[in-house]
Amino acid sequence: MRPRGRMSAPALCVSFATLSMVAGAREDQILILGNAAGAQTIVEKPAATRAEYSYNDRGRGDHIIATWKLDAAGVPID
Repeated sequence: MRPRGRMSAPALCVSFATLSMVAGAREDQILILGNAAGAQTIVEKPAATRAEYSYNDRGRGDHIIATWKLDAAGVPID
């Protein structure tokens, strides 16, 4: 059983790809057992989309920054 509040890398990439379809900026709070433990920010610009995800659970956690570009059909190109 996986620990609650953690996402695998593939699941994280899928969530970033899905959220890239939303125009503008978005900021989400990461909760672990109801306590604020991190944040996810996604900023979509015409040139590229940038996502930053981090959380801290007892001094441990990930900090991921991803940037990607999509073509007119929504397929990643970079």
